[in-house]
Amino acid sequence: MQESQDWLAALPAWLWAGASLVPCAYLGRLTYHTREVRAGRRRFWSADLILDIPTAAGMALVGYGVTDYLQLSGPASAAMTGVLGYLGPRGVEVLAGWWVRRRQPPRAEA
Repeated sequence: MQESQDWLAALPAWLWAGASLVPCAYLGRLTYHTREVRAGRRRFWSADLILDIPTAAGMALVGYGVTDYLQLSGPASAAMTGVLGYLGPRGVEVLAGWWVRRRQPPRAEA
């Protein structure tokens, strides 16, 4: 029973984090979208702009987890979430792969 009370006690903090971090992640996605428009790969008023909303929401969740892990709060949390929103899922995947490869010991050539 204690676990359900802990979850319920944390719910307002999660809702506040979601309400504050989703716009930050969407601004990051909007910056990326604008860059793609300038490069001629997208039109500004297109379905891509709408489809970036779920991406921003997902990146806000990732940002919440990362900033919680790094114990960031306030503007640092918003900035980290904006950067993650800009990178998007593919950018985060590439960054995480680079980080994991960097942490692995070098392979011995046979």
